[in-house]
Amino acid sequence: MVASLTQGAQTRTFELDPAGRISQMTKPEGTLTNHYTDSGDSPAWISEADGSWTRNINSGGLSAIQKSDGTTSLQFTNLHGDVVATADLVTGLTGIGAYFEQTEYGIPRTQNTTNPSRYGWLGEKLRSSDALAGIVLMGVRLYNPTTGRFLSTDPVPGGNSNAYDYCSADPINCVDLDGRISYKKVLRHFMEAGACFSLGFKRCARAAQLTVMAALYAQRTKGSSGMRNAVRHFMWQGALTYYLGKKAAIRLGGMHEVFEEGSDTAVDQHNNARARKSASSNQGVWVLNWANQQGGTNKVFEILRDIGKEYYRKHYLW
Repeated sequence: MVASLTQGAQTRTFELDPAGRISQMTKPEGTLTNHYTDSGDSPAWISEADGSWTRNINSGGLSAIQKSDGTTSLQFTNLHGDVVATADLVTGLTGIGAYFEQTEYGIPRTQNTTNPSRYGWLGEKLRSSDALAGIVLMGVRLYNPTTGRFLSTDPVPGGNSNAYDYCSADPINCVDLDGRISYKKVLRHFMEAGACFSLGFKRCARAAQLTVMAALYAQRTKGSSGMRNAVRHFMWQGALTYYLGKKAAIRLGGMHEVFEEGSDTAVDQHNNARARKSASSNQGVWVLNWANQQGGTNKVFEILRDIGKEYYRKHYLW
């Protein structure tokens, strides 16, 4: 986690508690101390730098902030979980006190006449942006809304599309609150696991083995990243079709692409369908039977790899 942030003459330094959460943030005005009441990384109340305190009233998400002077500010959020308006809870309240918005990546909109001092983008989940330069504290990492990327590598391999990516470039339908793994990706993994276990334990274990083998053979294949990805999908779906049947391959392939959209997903779906068609054809079954008899699963993958490379060269795979 971050030790310090500096922008020009401004510096913020951080201390962690034994659970790895930010316990203190020191700035020129003084030190803020976070106080936690559970195992999460959202502070229940904060000792402010000026000696006062603020309490975060949480009812499934930030709903109000109470100050030590007795005032309470209601926090209004949108469907994404961004705080977009506030209103002081006082007698005779007739409307909101401030309104502001952020882009899908968390950049304050230029139309804003004011911006929140601490909780805005994903403020419902108490993701704080009061550190420095608009940087958002996202669990174990820092997030830069301007670039839409984290400032350090992902501690969980495969938690996102790459080591610095935020939510596979889909900040509307996905969040990564702790800087480790995107929630949409987690849900997709659970759905993939569910689809796998629905095949039965032995068949699911076999599917997992074939998935790993497809990835390993693709890594060893020479060529562009696009070609390797196409061949990986071809080997994966081809092997699943041959060993577990076309229905199982469709089920697992569908769950792998759930929540995904765009040209890359369309390409993967095309390559998956091409592999299933090839592996279930009379000629494909004959060839794979021969390969399986000659050298088992490894020989089957060698044949699928060679067919996939040839298909890619002829533009049957994209």
